[in-house]
Amino acid sequence: PHARRAQRLLCHSPHDRRQRRQELLELNRKNEKLIQKMNDGGLMIADDIPYELCKEKVASIAKRMEEISKRREDIWEAKKPEEVWGDGVHPGDQEKKRLWDEYFVLEQEMEKYCTAMVSSDEYIQEQKDKEEKWENDHEADNIEALKMIRRHMPITINRLSEEDLQHVPTPNGFENDQKTHANHHQSAHEEDLQHVPTPNGKYLPKEIARRFKRVNVLQIIRIGPDDLTRLQPAQLENYSVTGMTLTERRAVYHHIRPCGMAWEKGKSDETTMRKWNWFQMMKNNFKENVAKWDHHVEQYGCSPGNLKCDLIGNQCVVKADSFQINYTLVDYGYPDGDEFDKEEPTNRAAREAAEAQKEEKAVGHQAETKACHGKNLIEEMKKNSAVKAAALILEQKHKDEKWEARVNTVVLEPMKDEAIYPSI
Repeated sequence: PHARRAQRLLCHSPHDRRQRRQELLELNRKNEKLIQKMNDGGLMIADDIPYELCKEKVASIAKRMEEISKRREDIWEAKKPEEVWGDGVHPGDQEKKRLWDEYFVLEQEMEKYCTAMVSSDEYIQEQKDKEEKWENDHEADNIEALKMIRRHMPITINRLSEEDLQHVPTPNGFENDQKTHANHHQSAHEEDLQHVPTPNGKYLPKEIARRFKRVNVLQIIRIGPDDLTRLQPAQLENYSVTGMTLTERRAVYHHIRPCGMAWEKGKSDETTMRKWNWFQMMKNNFKENVAKWDHHVEQYGCSPGNLKCDLIGNQCVVKADSFQINYTLVDYGYPDGDEFDKEEPTNRAAREAAEAQKEEKAVGHQAETKACHGKNLIEEMKKNSAVKAAALILEQKHKDEKWEARVNTVVLEPMKDEAIYPSI
């Protein structure tokens, strides 16, 4: 008891009170300097205002600011030269100045209440709930889009070239149909001819192979989340995302979403911050495309199987989604689950080295060709293009001749009357 009493007396001694007062004064000075620096930098400290009050104030101030803007436009339109006073002042100018001063005060009030509202715990929780609801509403469509594209994509897509993709048989043997995805409105006879099974297996269409290699961000759906998380920021930023459809954005976003959560936790690191920024870019673009789709469907009532709008070409977002590749037409049998390329690091390094060597050889060949031909390089390229065009014409002519020969050899057997009217 005596020790506790001595401690209380020591804490409430005049020396201790002076020391605490000095510490509080020092803290107040530091706080004032910090506030001054934030004000100089254009930052506003949020006041402790209730969330509901902030929402009411923001709504009322926004309504009043809209009224003032409309009133100022009306004054400007009603202004006439003959109403100018002798000193050159229009009677509406005083009212415009008063409205401008009021608008300036309302802007400051709006900034104060918006800052307080955004920094409140209720607003943060409300935004989290909205984000979670948005994710849940689109999760089923995203999963279905991911499965559809995976059924068209080999597991080893990263190790195959565009030519390899066209010459590798698919698991269920669909043919190399280059017209199915170019024209979805063919006759039934043409579709039957294109889907006749062949004994040597079928191949991936050229349009899909080119799509996977040129919009190469689609290939990451065959990379495991763990390997994808460890990729360098430059590798992610170098992926081509131009011209992606909504279905493709759904698939890619659903696949990289777990990686985005992991990158968000490590944003303190500069490298991880770049990865998270790339993920946010993909997410924001996906949200913009979803908003355009929803607005178009709400306005015109279009659906993938029923186009009701009169827009031309790709102006209809529903039509544009399946214009280049329609992933719903054919199932090529590739696994649609979480099966990824398990390439060993040593093999991957060897493959990358081989690709770099091949590219270096191509650059060397181009330099050698330029040194040999000199000024005649353009003429040589034109010759090569002409030779390729002639080869394509001959190849098409050969196909037409084969088709005509095949049609001419078809002989229809005459129907016998006995088959219909058997003899009695």
